[in-house]
Amino acid sequence: MDLSSPATQLLPSEILIVDDTLENLRLLSSMLSIQGYSVRKATGGEMALNSVDSLLPDLILLDILMPDLNGYEVCVQLKRNPQTANIPIIFLSALDDPLDKVKAFDVGGVDYLTKPFQVEEVLARVHNQLLLKSAQEKILGLNNQLQEWVIEQNSKLKLSNTRLLETSHYDLLTNIPNRASFLKRLEQSLFLAKMDKSYKFAVLYIDCDHFREVNYSFGYCVGDELLKQLAVKLQEVINPDDMLARLGGDQFAILFSKLTDEKTGRFICGESVILP
Repeated sequence: MDLSSPATQLLPSEILIVDDTLENLRLLSSMLSIQGYSVRKATGGEMALNSVDSLLPDLILLDILMPDLNGYEVCVQLKRNPQTANIPIIFLSALDDPLDKVKAFDVGGVDYLTKPFQVEEVLARVHNQLLLKSAQEKILGLNNQLQEWVIEQNSKLKLSNTRLLETSHYDLLTNIPNRASFLKRLEQSLFLAKMDKSYKFAVLYIDCDHFREVNYSFGYCVGDELLKQLAVKLQEVINPDDMLARLGGDQFAILFSKLTDEKTGRFICGESVILP
């Protein structure tokens, strides 16, 4: 690795070096600064925690053996805090015992460097951990975007299903119940009449004479407008409990529910309704 080439792809990466040996601090700080990293230094565990609280670094190089808090204790505290838990920590130590390395990974470290340092190794591991952190953040961001997209699509799907359910029972031209909705209501009325002998209802079928001639003479737009106005007029002369539906084309039907004897007599006598 060329020490004179700055790590432009990683700027502005903040690296916190924690070591109570000033010589190690100067060496690490120098080699990382040459690479273009922004370097901060701490000579102890408490100082490191205060530095992290002031400004979150992108990566921490953490010595294990320190007089106040050792590296393990510092790492444990950082991992317990949701704000600092995802900061990658590379341990630095003169300890080369496998058990020390295992403990370093157990408490949350991502890598382990043994003193004395090899410059190329330090730079390579720092570089790789920062690349990994950047990739993880991108994946997390994409995952959040995906979750937001899924929530948005589910919301749109629910709205579409609601609208579809509504339109499946209504005629799109006249905005009144369609044939399927009318037949369902008729089935309910037949059931009520079967269960309750006093329940009476009636069905009025309406067919517009010579409607085809209107379409042929004035066009389908005029015919559609006539059907819409007819639906409006019919709605005005029926009760709220009654049901007006378009069966198709120029055919309409009205279901009169809860009929009294007087109303029943009017239908038997064939009394017609004149629209205003």
